[in-house]
Amino acid sequence: MDELGNLREEIFAKIKEYYLRAHTPKPFVPGETRLHYGGRVFDEREMLAMVDAVLEFWLTAGRYTREFEERLSKFLGVREVIPVNSGSSANLVAVTTLCSPQLQDRLQPGDEVITPATTFPTTLAPIVQNRLVPVLMDCELGTYNLQVNDLERALSQKTRAIFLPHTLGNPAPMDRVVEFAREHRLYLIEDTCDALGSTYSEQMVGTFGQLATVSFYPAHHITTGEGGAVYTNNLLLARIARTLRDWGRGDGCNSDGGGPRGRGPRRSLLLHRNWLQPETHGNSGRPGGCSAWKTPIVCGSAQAQFQASVRRDGPARRPSYSAALASAIRSLLVCLPAHRARPGPLQPC
Repeated sequence: MDELGNLREEIFAKIKEYYLRAHTPKPFVPGETRLHYGGRVFDEREMLAMVDAVLEFWLTAGRYTREFEERLSKFLGVREVIPVNSGSSANLVAVTTLCSPQLQDRLQPGDEVITPATTFPTTLAPIVQNRLVPVLMDCELGTYNLQVNDLERALSQKTRAIFLPHTLGNPAPMDRVVEFAREHRLYLIEDTCDALGSTYSEQMVGTFGQLATVSFYPAHHITTGEGGAVYTNNLLLARIARTLRDWGRGDGCNSDGGGPRGRGPRRSLLLHRNWLQPETHGNSGRPGGCSAWKTPIVCGSAQAQFQASVRRDGPARRPSYSAALASAIRSLLVCLPAHRARPGPLQPC
């Protein structure tokens, strides 16, 4: 082991010693020991993982994030987990994902979303932030979930979605909710921030609808300090959610240099504009399908040439880089003549 490796092991040994001295749980004394309704539960392993990440000084999502995605995905039985910085952000990303123009049947301003009146503020807020109309329903005494017997009364011609939290970990009667959503062709988002691991009819909550959210705040079942995630079985929705999380960057532009969960090459941001060709997918997770987006227009030889010049020459002042950039732009402009003559935002070719 080299010098840095030895130093690392010394630091880890000190962390273990510090945990034993500062954080070892004290014996429970009836009538004296204070009981907390919730909070962090940890030992030296969590402290070592935190210190290990700090020593690497990788400041964005890295190997621990990828491992967490994979393990949580396996636990929930879903294909895609998209970590974010809080459960509140997860709710915003989930609702905004369903408003994406990449969906043929997207939510649009003025559409109504059924949600309970007894709820967390940031379950309600994303509905308003996306200029949708919340239709508030009373809760059921005892479970404090949405009163499913009144769903028909909340329905109108503008109803497009249900945003359903499983309050305090109590699963809502999902057979009736799913039946209602399917009958009326509604999107279903499940807020499982209180309910990680809860099941209904032996199925994990969060796996009944198109999207679900979870929080890792210390008061919840597991914690990353702050944090949350969106999860789904729909690959298109996962791609849109990642793009929203990453400020518009597409798959393959993650901060760790890989695609989703570190897969695939990192691509230039220039090659991820939204002027892309529509492509119909048969299984959208919602009746009627939806519109996805193909590989960016700047592709094939132009993309390969552009990327090769970036790797080879680096700064934009290099001639081959500039030539490749010009070629990529010319390839992009092939799709644009129909739009140049009219004002307003560009539409898909």
